[in-house]
Amino acid sequence: MAAPTAFSNPLPKWIGKQCAESLFFVMVEPKGKSAVESIRSIVQELDLLPDEEIDKTCKSSSNCTGFAVEERNSIIKILTSAHCIDHVFTASKPVPAEKVRSLFSVSIICDHYESGFRESKSRHKQRFYCPARVAEIDCVKDLLLLQIDRSNILGFNGRTCQSPHPPLLPSKCPPSQFESAAMVSWPEKRPRTSAIGEISHVCRSYDDASDTNPNGYGMTLVEVNIPGQKGSSGAPLIDGTGGYIALLHGGGLNRWGIQCPATTLEGQANG
Repeated sequence: MAAPTAFSNPLPKWIGKQCAESLFFVMVEPKGKSAVESIRSIVQELDLLPDEEIDKTCKSSSNCTGFAVEERNSIIKILTSAHCIDHVFTASKPVPAEKVRSLFSVSIICDHYESGFRESKSRHKQRFYCPARVAEIDCVKDLLLLQIDRSNILGFNGRTCQSPHPPLLPSKCPPSQFESAAMVSWPEKRPRTSAIGEISHVCRSYDDASDTNPNGYGMTLVEVNIPGQKGSSGAPLIDGTGGYIALLHGGGLNRWGIQCPATTLEGQANG
C-alpha cells in the first residue's frame, strides 16, 4: 500500500508553482544625491521619523514583492505595496506618481531571470535589474502600480525574457473566516518563499491593526495568520480558486493583507 500523503498539500503546491511566473522582485532606490536632498526635505516636513533615522532612510534602497495584474499591448502592470517609500507621503499629503518618478528609481527582476542566475556556474555573476515606471500610487490604501514593456524584461542571458508572466486574477469569491490562504513572496535573495495561513477576519479597519497610524492609512484589511518576512510586503494572498484576495501590507503576530476588491484593482490596473 502506498504511503499516506496527508502532508503533501497538493493545492498549495500547485498554487505556488502557478504564481511564481507572475512574481517580481521590486527594488526602489533614490535617484542620486539631489533626489536624496529632496527626499530629506519631504521627510523633515512630514515629521514621520526620529532625527537619528532620517539620514539613513533617505539614502537607503528598499525592496518588496510585486505581481503582474494586467498585460495589454505588450505592457505588463505590476502591483505592489507603496510603503517601501512611506517616508515621503501621508494620506493627507499624498505624493503623486510623477513626483515618485522624479525621486526614485524602481527596477524589477522576474522569476525566470532569477532561475537563470541561480543555475549559472559563473563565479563573477551579478544581478542586473530592469527599470520599471511608476504608473499610479494610492497613499491611502498603500498601493503602488508599476508598468514595464514586456520587451524590457530581461532573462539572465541579457535578452528579452521569452517566458510568460501571466497576470494573476482577483478571486471571484469573497474571503471568508477559517478558510486557508497561500502566499508566495520574494524577500531579498529568497525567491518563491511560500506560506499557508488561515483567514481570521475579513474586514478590519486599520485602527484594529495598529495602535499608531502616522501615514493615515484608511484601507480595509483582511487578517490572516500567516508568516511573512522583510521584503514580503506586496505579495499576493491566494485563495483555493487560485485568485488573489489581497496583497500583504504587514503586521506583527498576525499578518495583515490589504483587501483588494476586483473592481478596485481593475480600476487601478486600467488607470
